[in-house]
Amino acid sequence: MDYRELFFKIRVVAHLHRKRLDEVVNEADLHFGQLPILATLSKLGTASQKDVAKTLHVSPPSITNSVKRMEKKGLLSCGVKEDDRRSHVLKLTEKGQEAKQYCFERFQALDKEICQGITEEDLITFERVLNMMMEHLKEEGDNND
Repeated sequence: MDYRELFFKIRVVAHLHRKRLDEVVNEADLHFGQLPILATLSKLGTASQKDVAKTLHVSPPSITNSVKRMEKKGLLSCGVKEDDRRSHVLKLTEKGQEAKQYCFERFQALDKEICQGITEEDLITFERVLNMMMEHLKEEGDNND
């Protein structure tokens, strides 16, 4: 077994998949990093920028520019909390919800297209193997700490 070739193919598949996802996101007039913000707001309803950042495991300043651009495009709105006028909250607009929905539907269609001709059993085995590989990588990382 040529492990280098196997992992090269995994990287190529991941790269090609990401490239196709980027095309979908660009069609929706978004940047890739904006989509998780839309998805988070869709899930949370309204949230502070700090809460969105915490959910995404990033720092609040790291999403500031994206939030500003998204507000300018009408994808989300920024308002103040009713009970605390000092606190700002973000809310997804209808346009933002439509952009998120468009991307997620296209992602689902893309994933289905990619897996065309692959049996459910093969996909289950593939997922099991990937999970084992991730565990081995995590264990190796834990041993280096």
